[in-house]
Amino acid sequence: MSALLKIAPLLFLPALLLSQDKSEKILKGMASFYADKFEGRKTANGEIFNNSDFTAAHRNLPFNSLVRIINPDNKKTIVVRINDRGPFKKGRIIDLTRSAAKKIGLDIQGETMVSVQYVTTTLLTPELDSVFRSVHFADCLGNMESLSGYTLVLWRTNNLQHMLHMANDLDDLGQSGKVVIERKNNLFYLLVTGFTKKQDALDAMQKLKSQGFFKTRIYD
Repeated sequence: MSALLKIAPLLFLPALLLSQDKSEKILKGMASFYADKFEGRKTANGEIFNNSDFTAAHRNLPFNSLVRIINPDNKKTIVVRINDRGPFKKGRIIDLTRSAAKKIGLDIQGETMVSVQYVTTTLLTPELDSVFRSVHFADCLGNMESLSGYTLVLWRTNNLQHMLHMANDLDDLGQSGKVVIERKNNLFYLLVTGFTKKQDALDAMQKLKSQGFFKTRIYD
């Protein structure tokens, strides 16, 4: 399987109840990213900060809110979870982890104007939540899946809603393979499986790392 093939788009919209409220505002302002010195410190909600995660700081959005960050210069987007307060520099509206900044090309610019779309009412149905917590491997719709060939582990979280957004966005990465979500206890892992050659998996791993999935590794 060529590492240049595109992941088939995953449509998880039936799995979620998405608000179509047109009154929801899209905020615009300057975004920046965390310095390495914050690695391992506590965030405002008590979590340990991880620059390889896809989280962000905002002054007043509720903790665990999911927001989509859009870089208008290159049209790249990333969904992040709010777990910290800030930024405190005048003119900035959100601070991103290095992984999130890398995903939208912000790591090159240092700071840039972005749009912030608050995903206010994305609700996971109880039935689907139960499905994902009862199977080991699943696609975005909760259908049971299995691994084949070489598999890459990209990222993990305990927030299933965030995982579904990230998995659905993977069709933008131009990688080969099938996107699978693995459940281990209370954590969900984002996987890409189906590489027939190890070199294809290694090539895809390097590309994914360059796009913000810094801790991508071969599944063991």
